[in-house]
Amino acid sequence: MPMIRAERARQFMPFDALTGFKDALKEKEQVHIRRKELSDEANEELSMKLNAIDTNKIVQITYYDGNKYTKIKGKVNKIDKINRTIIVTTSAINFFDIIEIEIM
Repeated sequence: MPMIRAERARQFMPFDALTGFKDALKEKEQVHIRRKELSDEANEELSMKLNAIDTNKIVQITYYDGNKYTKIKGKVNKIDKINRTIIVTTSAINFFDIIEIEIM
């Protein structure tokens, strides 16, 4: 009895016996970097730079983003001293996550 064309095609479809295994490997491959502890002098320098920044200034900020360090360069849209965040372009960055600021 001949096979129907769809049944024949089904036997050649890829089969993933270990569902989710590829995703687990990708997650395992990601390198998690621990947060750096800054010295008192470095914290004081960052504080002075944050006080010197005004809105519409161009800055480059290096900050801790969960499991890695990220650099962002852009215009400062808002500095929220109450919530201790700075908004650069569309990214809100907590003051405590910042390790370096360069004012352009």
